[in-house]
Amino acid sequence: MHVFFIHLAQAVAWIGFVLGSMRVVMGFALAEFPELWSRYLGNGTSGEVIDKGILTVLVAIGFGVLAQIGSSVAKMTASRD
Repeated sequence: MHVFFIHLAQAVAWIGFVLGSMRVVMGFALAEFPELWSRYLGNGTSGEVIDKGILTVLVAIGFGVLAQIGSSVAKMTASRD
């Protein structure tokens, strides 16, 4: 049962990392075209999109680290039994 949650956490971390990275790239790519901001980025500026993307990437990295720690603890617990 614990392995399911570890794999779920790793998947969420990867998805967050990929989506956050895409958001940062979109923010930089559309920074030169203010007329396209509302279409692709919503009402915010490209700087706000880049900030949210970086925050998403950092949270995803933290989540991935926690998943890795959980995986290591699960392996150590399994080897004791």
